[in-house]
Amino acid sequence: MKLRQSKAARITASILFAVMIALAALSGAAALLMEADSAYLDGGVQFRYDVAKYLFERKNAIYFNYAVSLLRGDENLQKSYEAELERLSSNLAVHAVDELSGEILFSTYSAVPDHQYEFRSTWDSYYTSNARTAITVVAYLQSELDARDSFYYLMPFLDFLISARYALIGIAVGALVIAFVLFLFLMCAAGHRSGTDEIVQTWFDRIPLDILLVGEFFVVMISLYLGDNMFYFDNGIMAAYVLFAGILWLAMLVMTLLSMAIRVKSRTFWKNTLIWRILKLLWRGFVLIVRTIGRLPLYWKTALAFIAWTLIELFFLAGGYFIFSLFWILSRPVILAFLIYSVLMLRRLQRGGEQLAAGNTNYKVNTRHMLPDFRRHGDNLNNLSEGLSIAVEERMKSERMKAELVTNVSHDIKTPLTSIINYIDLLKTGGLTSPEAPQYLEVLEHQSARLKKLTEDLIEASKASTGNLTVNPEPTDVNVLLSQALGEHEEALVNAGVEPVLRLTNENPVIMADGRLLWRVFDNLFTNIRKYALPNTRAYFTCQVIEKAVVISFRNISSAPLDMDGNELTERFVRGDASRHTEGSGLGLSIARSLTELMGGSLSIVIDGDLFKVLVNFPLHRE
Repeated sequence: MKLRQSKAARITASILFAVMIALAALSGAAALLMEADSAYLDGGVQFRYDVAKYLFERKNAIYFNYAVSLLRGDENLQKSYEAELERLSSNLAVHAVDELSGEILFSTYSAVPDHQYEFRSTWDSYYTSNARTAITVVAYLQSELDARDSFYYLMPFLDFLISARYALIGIAVGALVIAFVLFLFLMCAAGHRSGTDEIVQTWFDRIPLDILLVGEFFVVMISLYLGDNMFYFDNGIMAAYVLFAGILWLAMLVMTLLSMAIRVKSRTFWKNTLIWRILKLLWRGFVLIVRTIGRLPLYWKTALAFIAWTLIELFFLAGGYFIFSLFWILSRPVILAFLIYSVLMLRRLQRGGEQLAAGNTNYKVNTRHMLPDFRRHGDNLNNLSEGLSIAVEERMKSERMKAELVTNVSHDIKTPLTSIINYIDLLKTGGLTSPEAPQYLEVLEHQSARLKKLTEDLIEASKASTGNLTVNPEPTDVNVLLSQALGEHEEALVNAGVEPVLRLTNENPVIMADGRLLWRVFDNLFTNIRKYALPNTRAYFTCQVIEKAVVISFRNISSAPLDMDGNELTERFVRGDASRHTEGSGLGLSIARSLTELMGGSLSIVIDGDLFKVLVNFPLHRE
């Protein structure tokens, strides 16, 4: 990973890649040229001769023009060409012959030298307006190359290439292999930068890929067009242009491939194309049209379908009678099948409505393979069936709760009332002066207080559930209020065998609440734990700030098994003690939940085996 992120490694690999490509191109081109001249069969004899002849032909025009200037007697031209011949100081021994007269026009030697090759070229010429002749130029390439011309430098190099002709193949293949390995490294390193694991794109990588490819295609076509016109220029210019074009094409190819690798790694290969963007816009337009049509009423959809079908029929009608007739015949079964399908779907919906009207709420309409509007109507019927089932279930639950409410209220009121009546009868019988009278009065006081408390709780629960209580919300520190409430109940909890454990948050848990009502919520929850917690256990009271909420939790171990849902315990007159032999009205948790919701919070109960947990949530107040 570090090597891929190294800028120096990428630059070094790029330079070596360019060198290997150039080496492979040069050695491969030389090997191919020699193969074309059968150098691998004759030892390079023909190849050496062809190159030497090519060099001669490049100079032949000077010899021919000099001969023409001699025929014309143009001294100025003669001097110009003589200077050019002297400058060339060629290893060629040359003479020119007028074929018409047999006259030797000029010769650069007195006797035929010891030579390697003989070259001969004949040109026709009009040296005057009416005089025409043919000039033959004969040249001998000397065996000893003394003059420092192109032959002096090139022929030894040719001998070296011919001697290394088999090695050139290995060099070309080896250079290509190394270039391929370097290219793979560049592809792997593309997009990686030091200091980040993300793929980094340059401005070149953000150009839409199809636009980039089209632009490069035009560059290639323009370069080919210019190259075609280069045949009219000097061979050196042509060679330089071919070299420049080859380097340009290779650079474009490598840059494009590296950019494509970066696009693949960054997962923008298709998304960063003009075609993708156009198709995306077309798809959005298509989806918008489909959604717009989908929102139309069914009669508008039917009208649009009819209009579309009519236009299609008119199109075929305009195309010819036979085509329209064939289309009309073939379209009838399609229309008939669609109508039958629609009738079957309507019948399926009708059957679902009949079952629902008959009270069969368990019946479900099969909406598979329906048209969208039919499926939507079928889903509505199914949802209506489910809603009716839920409503019936809730109604039955409500009736059961009402019956339980009447039973529980009757039991909780009847118990102290019966005790009061019985003890009043005892006082009437024994009189107030009897020894048991003080005990009877104490019982009467306790039962009347219990009846009063039950009445007050019932009234408060009614007000809390109906929202008839006045709420004065103000910023309240939960840590402070919870600590004070625990201080009030700590002694009672300890006497009940419950060890309180308080854990407060270090943050500032301020909420908007009515302190008086929140105190009543805490008071009810502490009282509930005191009454129903298992002795010799701990009760945990915590306050936490979780995201943007303050969560107050009360946890204890229940003394009695809890075989009901936690939310059911917050109903009125519902107690975990089903036998109702302990003291309590079953209104404490209901009042606590109603008061909490009245202040904009929530109260939930979680029961896990014997673990009883109450969670009170309020939004965190930020000043």
